[in-house]
Amino acid sequence: PTTVRRASRRGTCVRVRMSGQGLGDPQGRTTAGLPGGSQSHPFDPSWLTGFRAVLLDVNGTFMFDHDRFSPADDYGATYRALGGTGMPVEAVNRAIRQFVDAYGRLYRDPRHEDDFPSVRHVLHATNPAVPDTELRHLEAVIAVHEIGCVPPAHAAVLRRLALAYRLGVVSNLWSSSGPWRDAFAGAGIADLFDTMIFSSDHGCVKPAARLFRIALDALELPPADVVFVGDDLQRDVAGAQALGLATIWIGNARQLGPDTPRPDRIINALTDLIL
Repeated sequence: PTTVRRASRRGTCVRVRMSGQGLGDPQGRTTAGLPGGSQSHPFDPSWLTGFRAVLLDVNGTFMFDHDRFSPADDYGATYRALGGTGMPVEAVNRAIRQFVDAYGRLYRDPRHEDDFPSVRHVLHATNPAVPDTELRHLEAVIAVHEIGCVPPAHAAVLRRLALAYRLGVVSNLWSSSGPWRDAFAGAGIADLFDTMIFSSDHGCVKPAARLFRIALDALELPPADVVFVGDDLQRDVAGAQALGLATIWIGNARQLGPDTPRPDRIINALTDLIL
């Protein structure tokens, strides 16, 4: 892979571009709060000392500028930049937009959480006339638009956490995990994780319990020794709590309602976890 640097709202960070092969950085967050969001208090990092391991989500937690699938995104330009020549730009844009619509519907449907199809499967289903060689190129374009970058400040937090806790990743991905593993290596954080569980490697998506169980088995720790950090109340907080993990939610306490999951702690950003 070729490693390139790009500007981010959170600073310069590393992006890995696959040779020949988002909506992130949510805004409007308030100060960290206790469960339920009824009060606002700074997060006390000493609370973490009751745990032996920290599992983390990726997109929106320590990787940002990901999931660039807006109507304005030019997939044809990415296809050309990656060396694709077999399809007209307009056909590439149409094919990927059809895929994004279909895959997004599947992703939002709880019935598919435990048996989630691959990008290749849905690309072929939505574009049956596209040959396999071009489907591989379209997969690479999707990965480039899905992946984000890890800001140096967040990489530094992970390094600090790794001094005191075992770390792991449990993340939902549409694309294959290879580019994310390359991105972690490029940001100097790959060696910090004892386990990296990506949904696309296992055919299911959070909040499916299987992904959390695989991570716990890899760590050889009981749920009571592990805390999960993520930015999605249903996929991260509810998914982890279902297996007995404590949770830290990156979000705005005012978004909590009477029927939403209640995280154990609320923070503004991953950087709140260290003094």
